[in-house]
Amino acid sequence: MMRPLHILFLGCVCLAAGGCVGHEKDDPIWEGLKIGDLAPANRANKAGSQLLKTASFTILFFEAPLDKSSALDVVWPGLYTEPIRFNDFSSFKANQFSAGFGQGQMWDKVAKLLYAAGAARAEKISLILPEGQVNDVRLARLLRQQKVFYGSSDASVKGAVAGPGQLALRVKAEQVPGLRGICSFAVQPVFISPLAGSIPQSSRHAKAAEFEFSSVRFNLKMAPGDFLLLGPAEHTGQGVGLADYFFTRETPSRRPFLVRSSDDSDAWRLYSGPVVRICLFICTTINY
Repeated sequence: MMRPLHILFLGCVCLAAGGCVGHEKDDPIWEGLKIGDLAPANRANKAGSQLLKTASFTILFFEAPLDKSSALDVVWPGLYTEPIRFNDFSSFKANQFSAGFGQGQMWDKVAKLLYAAGAARAEKISLILPEGQVNDVRLARLLRQQKVFYGSSDASVKGAVAGPGQLALRVKAEQVPGLRGICSFAVQPVFISPLAGSIPQSSRHAKAAEFEFSSVRFNLKMAPGDFLLLGPAEHTGQGVGLADYFFTRETPSRRPFLVRSSDDSDAWRLYSGPVVRICLFICTTINY
């Protein structure tokens, strides 16, 4: 008689335990990425895992109030530029871009600097790049046709007629000959029109459907756990530099976020005005 009661009691306990498992509470925005997340992932020894050569990245976007964004300047000196091979470093700087390379153990310090500058995490993208193929990471929209000014490789300022369409970072990962578990990661800003790919290349409109800002192109070698931070060097928000077009928005991309009411205040307020954006590319796995 006691055995059925025991079974019934244990069954109720199991049901109660299962009922306690609900939706996990969302982590605070700055606890979403730790040093451990930037550590190299274990390689799976599954049959066929080497058939497709790929490099995987996590892309995080951070946004800070435009009028406070000069505080972001403290982030860049703590990162490395030596590993980055610029197509034209003078043009890269003239277009007001900043880039920095880091490794996993450096992330906590970078995160604290971003937080101190009032930045909030806005978006997360997981990206798998087949070896040698490109992918466009969309950053901003041009709602109308306009002239986008940029610094060219001959040190002159030129204007490209663009819009409506998307401003994006065209990224590509390629195997480095003779080096296992390392990729060459290339980044190039581009403008993409909705017409691109939908009309014959012989059409006079196709030429304006896509524009590559090759003077800002760069590449670097990355291994799992390495990260690349990319953003604007100056934050005018007036459209005077190429970086303004790519890295500023009139409103936060998702929702208002909390910022300090003033530099010396413990009070917080919701912010929904113009923002500057910073992109973080984290190399997570390399399958070649």
